Amino acid sequence: MHGNKIVELLRYFVAISLVCTLLNKLSSAKEPKHKRFPNDLICVKLEPIKGMNPWEEDWLKKNKKRRLTQFPRGDAGYLEPLEKKIIKEFYESKGLKIYDLLVWTYMQVHGKEMPECNEKECKAGYTIFFFVLKKQLNYARELGLSEHQIQDGLRP
Repeated sequence: MHGNKIVELLRYFVAISLVCTLLNKLSSAKEPKHKRFPNDLICVKLEPIKGMNPWEEDWLKKNKKRRLTQFPRGDAGYLEPLEKKIIKEFYESKGLKIYDLLVWTYMQVHGKEMPECNEKECKAGYTIFFFVLKKQLNYARELGLSEHQIQDGLRP
């Protein structure tokens, strides 16, 4: 159990580091479109389920000779690079421009262990945070994402 808390803390600091890197990258970019953060970018979120998520269904349709067990899935709280790419490409193919995305575990988001649930409709134990244009918020909601208020400027 002690090792799990250390892993959670390391993931927490990595996530904060990623957000800081994103903020630094966006604030120091020379192109005007990147200087819009935080005024024009907002954070939206999605809590994937244990069953089939829309990007997994889409991946299976495009990879007919593959099974869901072959989907490049990381542990809760970590997205494999290919998994992150698949999720981003899925939402961008729907017309939602993703500037960045990151993932936090249930513990990082809620400060407690996730309740036990083994149904396919249950939450998978992590939240994906997407940075999108504010003007696309309503469309993001149509796609099943919800707005997340950044309270301290660092935490998604």
